[in-house]
Formats: sequence, C-alpha cells, structure tokens
Amino acid sequence: MHYKNVALDEFIIMPDHVHGIIVLQDESKREGLRPSPTKNHEQKQYSIFEIVRGFKSFSSRKINLRHRQTGYGFWQRGYYEHIIRNEMELEFMRKYIRENPQN
Repeated sequence: MHYKNVALDEFIIMPDHVHGIIVLQDESKREGLRPSPTKNHEQKQYSIFEIVRGFKSFSSRKINLRHRQTGYGFWQRGYYEHIIRNEMELEFMRKYIRENPQN
C-alpha cells in the first residue's frame, strides 16, 4: 500500500468517478507495541487532497499504459469530501455507496 496510515472502507468505481470512504488512521493512537519513532523514519501524514490526487494520477497512468495511449484523463476534476462523525452516519454512507450504481 502506498499510504501506510490510510485504509479504504466501502467503495464503488463508476465510469468517471469513485465513491469511497477513506479512513485516516492516527498511528499515535494505535494500541499495542510499536517502535519508537526516529527522526529519519517518521511517518509522513498525507492530506485527503494528496491521497485523492495520487489515486487519480497513478490509476490514470496505469489505464493509459494498458490502452497504449497517453494523457487521457479518466476522473472528474474535483472531489467532494465529508467527515463522518458517528456510526449512524458511517452506515448511511456505506449504504449510499453500495446502492449508488442502481441510481
């Protein structure tokens, strides 16, 4: 995985966009044993913007390579983000993502 502190929850890939829940994991709050951070090996925290931009860039490059073309963009320009604050909202968003292709 490219981003160690990031997990993907429910998601669906549509023809020109993706619906998904990105979970940012706070390494400092993980339970259990972990090595002490050192100045040379501190984990960079990526923003949602960087994660989404990276996904779009990496996947577009791979798709273009597979289709033997260059420079074609596959994804919508922007993105929408929303902070999920509780379990009820999380379940609502998961259901929305699962049912989205039917709409």
